[in-house]
Amino acid sequence: MFDILINGFTDPHLFGLPFGKYFLALILLLLIGWMLSWLLKLARLYTLAFLTPKGRVTRIVSHVDGDTIRVVPEKGHTKNTESIRLIGIDTPESRKSLYMDIAPFGKEASEYTKMRLPKGQRVILIYDQAKQDKFGRTLAYLYLPKGEFFNASLLRDGYAWTAQYPPNVKYAAYFEKLQVKAQAKAKPIWKIYEKKGVLTKEFKKSADYRKFAHYYKEKK
Repeated sequence: MFDILINGFTDPHLFGLPFGKYFLALILLLLIGWMLSWLLKLARLYTLAFLTPKGRVTRIVSHVDGDTIRVVPEKGHTKNTESIRLIGIDTPESRKSLYMDIAPFGKEASEYTKMRLPKGQRVILIYDQAKQDKFGRTLAYLYLPKGEFFNASLLRDGYAWTAQYPPNVKYAAYFEKLQVKAQAKAKPIWKIYEKKGVLTKEFKKSADYRKFAHYYKEKK
């Protein structure tokens, strides 16, 4: 590899091309540009997390639902864990509560989040305008250490719907575009829902829905 790099700038016919050394230089410049862009993105995230009130770095402690996790609380926080509700997205419920019933695809969405955000995973939380909801949960955009925007991943991979609640609408337009693309590609959640909370007629007639209805009736 090093021989190629060294010879690339002395052999004008590298790879059989008359301008081989220029081709190699272009590839190297593109790689360097990509790496610098990636590093700058990470630097921005960590700067926001460490040096401003807009966010912080923490670790996953447990999972509540597809769109809600628990993390190590901020320094000085009295609770053992802190509930984080992901901004701009909503997943079907996987647990019955005072406010919501279990919904089809809730378990699948929850399992996706558990798989992607295992316990102990370091994550970056970035806040928007409102930091907490009426239930006392912290509202945040979640990024993985390499820069992946997890809120967006849930939409892109078809495990969530958009759910915009002002004033936290910084990425509303971007999230809507991701949802439209996921729906057009019939990503997982769109195989059984025609829109948020509304099951398709085909799914309601399926054996999977009958199985879910029976399971839910037992859970009641």
